[in-house]
This record gives sequence, structure tokens and C-alpha cells, in this order.
Amino acid sequence: MSLKEVLQHYLDHRHEVLINRTKHRLDKIASRLNLLHGYLIAHLNIDEVIHIIREHDDPKPELQTRFKLNEIQAEAILNMRLRALRKLEEIQIKQEISDLETEQTQKEALLQSETKQWSTIKKEVQTLRSTFEKLPSGQRKTAIHGAIDFIEITAEDFIEKEPITVILSQNGW
Repeated sequence: MSLKEVLQHYLDHRHEVLINRTKHRLDKIASRLNLLHGYLIAHLNIDEVIHIIREHDDPKPELQTRFKLNEIQAEAILNMRLRALRKLEEIQIKQEISDLETEQTQKEALLQSETKQWSTIKKEVQTLRSTFEKLPSGQRKTAIHGAIDFIEITAEDFIEKEPITVILSQNGW
């Protein structure tokens, strides 16, 4: 395998990692935004939410129907301590929502643009280079050599050869 092929495989791998990492982060952002929208609704209607939680035996469906919350949002509100529910600040929630939506827009734009993806990979590789250039004399810690010869390994190679003793009784046991 030539050096060019190795580099191409490495860059393809970095591209795949970037895509997967971005998709994973988008999933996390969507999940957090879902919770924050539920928290915002709870904050704006805090007295009613507390009343529902205290008065109803099963407040989850009541919260879902009254405030049009999904199951995850209702569960998150019910799992939150009342003290924490009171301390929710609308400004902080809205700021976090804004920040996450901005990040979400950036990540979606990254997934849409091949140019942005390769630009990001270029920056990451440059960061790696600057990190590893600091090694003594700029030398690598490992050496890259040609491919090793193919060695065929069979299942018998894994069987350890050791002496055993077999005892047979008169009854065949």
C-alpha cells in the first residue's frame, strides 16, 4: 500500500468520524432542546405545574394534556425537585436554547457542505500536526514501514501442547 493510499484511507476515516460525531452532537442538542422547551413551559406556568403535581395521583398525563408536553418533557419535570423547578430562570433557559439552536444550525450547515467538512478536517489535522511537532527534533515516536509478510495462522496454532494423563476404570469410566 502506498503512502498516498494510506493518507487517503486516513482522511476518509477522519471524514466518517466527523460526520458521525456531528450527527451524535445534533441528537444530543435536539434532546436537550426538547427538555429546555418543557422546562420553559413549566417555568412560565410554575404555580399550575406545582398544583397539578401535588393534587393529582398521576400528574404525568395531566401535564401532557394541559401544557402539550411530550412524555420525555413531562417525565423530566416530574423528576425535578420542586426547589429546582422554582429556581429555573427564564433568561437562562432562553439563553441556553438560543446557544443550542445556533450550534444546531452550524452543525446542520456542516453536514450540508462538503467544503466545510473538509475545512474542519484540515483544521483538525493541523492541530494534530502542531501537537506532535513539539516532539524532540520534530521526529515521530513511531516509524512507518512497509507492509509485513502475510502469516497464515490456523486454529491448531492456538492449541497448547502439554502432557496429560488419562485414567480409565474397569467399568469404562
